[in-house]
Order: sequence, then structure tokens, then C-alpha cells
Amino acid sequence: MNNFENIYIIKKKFNWGAFLMTWIWGIYNKSLIPLLLAPILFIPKVGILTYLFFAIWFGIKGNEWALKNKSFHSLDDFNNYQKKFVYAILTISAINIVLILVSAYLLHKNFELITYLYSLGRVFNIFIIVCGLIYLIYENKTLKIILASLSLVTFLFFMITPSLNLQAYYYRKNNNYEKAISTYKTILKLPQWGTLTKSGYYQQMAFCYLSIKDVNSAIKYYEKASENITYNFENETLANLYIINKDYDNAIKVGGKYKICALQNDWECVLKETTYRLDNAKSGVHHSGEFIPNDELAYIYRAVAYKNLGELNSAKKDLDTVLKLFPRKDFQESCKEFYDSNGLSYKQSIENQRKLYNIE
Repeated sequence: MNNFENIYIIKKKFNWGAFLMTWIWGIYNKSLIPLLLAPILFIPKVGILTYLFFAIWFGIKGNEWALKNKSFHSLDDFNNYQKKFVYAILTISAINIVLILVSAYLLHKNFELITYLYSLGRVFNIFIIVCGLIYLIYENKTLKIILASLSLVTFLFFMITPSLNLQAYYYRKNNNYEKAISTYKTILKLPQWGTLTKSGYYQQMAFCYLSIKDVNSAIKYYEKASENITYNFENETLANLYIINKDYDNAIKVGGKYKICALQNDWECVLKETTYRLDNAKSGVHHSGEFIPNDELAYIYRAVAYKNLGELNSAKKDLDTVLKLFPRKDFQESCKEFYDSNGLSYKQSIENQRKLYNIE
């Protein structure tokens, strides 16, 4: 077996296929050692370096293992088979480079669009890899065509959801919200995988319903989106919608009581509710040795409550906390507006939205 000339020299040569495709190369060259490499990537911190070390070792030992485990008719037969792995990885790499460049451009243009195209690209990438492996392992042309056809059918099936996501995105972009809703309902009937979870689709549908001024349907789908989500204190979107819809009992259930108190100018109540939230917060950041709860709204509402109750130093302290720890410019501007208006901007916002949605 494998007694052709210069076999000793061949064993000493570096195998680029084994280095670049590691465990995949191992499968097709009947070498089990590279299969152990796949889990190494998941080791924190040292995984990538360890993977690289073993990949180099596989490259050094690859020819020796391949000649030991598989039969080849000649030196040319051996070289041609090993070159296929290099061609496969170069093709896959070229496709990925193109996808990365396109993604980088689209990311600059539109973040949401890239999430949908990423799903399409991922499925296409897997399809190319599968076809490449079919080409490598099978010699029979008829069998290659059958397996490639089955892969294409599978590929097209898994393309349905990302393609519908793109379609819904363009419907929303063109303000055709009814068709976007219909498309999301179709997606939800299909096997769930890819960019969004079922909760994510419900949120998109709720947004579309709000855009066509159907508050009740928006609330329905935001409720569906929230069924499997645990909130520490408040589901802010639902709380606002309930308040807009004058459903104060449900607004309180999802943590919006302090907002209702603000609408009623009951700033003692606002102070009590927000202080409770901040005192019982479980997540936050450490700043200058102090634990700061990650609850911007509680701080800004409490700052307004302090201001309206005449405790200006406490009010300024809470406002400063918000401006320091939550540096997003648009959020800071809205916080400052809310603070300067003594909370009236929220009341005006609710009033404006009730007019928008024809809620008396």
C-alpha cells in the first residue's frame, strides 16, 4: 500500500489541507486525532492559540497520517487529493471575504438590514461547504449530483425564512405595514431559526400595528413578546402603551406605577416607587467605588420628583448620575428636557399619542 517513489520525502512535507481544514481533513483522511480539535476552540482565552498550535502539528504530520490510513494509486493521486482541501478552503475563504466586505458596507448603511443578510450568507456558506465536501469524498458522478441536488433543496428550504425577513424589512421601509404584518405571520408558521426569535417577530408586528394606529393589536403582540421574558421592574414599552390606552391596572402590573403617579402630579408616590426600584436593583455598574443601579428611568423620574418636592440638591445628584453613566446623547437630551419641564414633557407625550391613536 502506497509504495510509490519518494514516499519518505512526501511524509516530511507540510500538508496545508490538514493545517487549514483540521478536523474536516481528518474525517476524509481517516485520521481521528484532528476530530479532537473542534471542542478546543470553545476553551476561554487560550482556545484559539491552542487550536493554532495543533493545526500546525496536523500540517506537519498530515501527509504521514494520510499515507498510513488511506490507499492511493500514485504520487499524483495523493497530491491531487490533498490539493482538493486547499482549493476548498480557498474557495470558502474567498466567498467569506466577499460576504465580509459586503457586510461591512451594509453595516455602515443600515444595521438592521445586515442582520437579515447575515442569515442568508450563513446558509449559503454552509451550502458551499457541504457541496465542497460532497465533491471531495465521493468519486461517483451520479452520486455527487444526487447529493448536491438534495443539498440544494435543503438550502432553498432554509433560505425561506431569511428571504421573508428581507421582504418584511422592505415592506416596513416603504411604510407598507399591512403586508409586513402578513409576512411576519407567514414566518411564524415556519420552523423558527435564524435572525429573530418568536418574541422578536412579535415585537416587529407590534411596531407595525402601532404604525397603522392599532394600539390594541400592538399591545396584544407586545404581551406575546413578553410572555417568556422576566423583567426586574418594568416592561417600559407595555407600561407606556397601557397608560396611553388608559389601562392603568395593567400598567401597574408591568411596573409603570411611578409613571401613573407622575401623570397625577403625585411626586411623593414617584419618589417612593423609584427609590424602591433603585434600592432593590440587582444589576448595575461600579463607579468610584459606588454601586450604581442600571436603571436610568428610575433616576430621572426620581430627580424630577425631588425637584418638584423642593429637594434640589438630591434632584441634581440624580440627574448628574444619569448624565455621567448613560452617555448616549439622544437619551441625555430627552432626560434634560424631562427634568427642565418638571415632568410635563411625559404628560404631553401621552396626550399627543392619545390624539395620534384616536384615544379619547
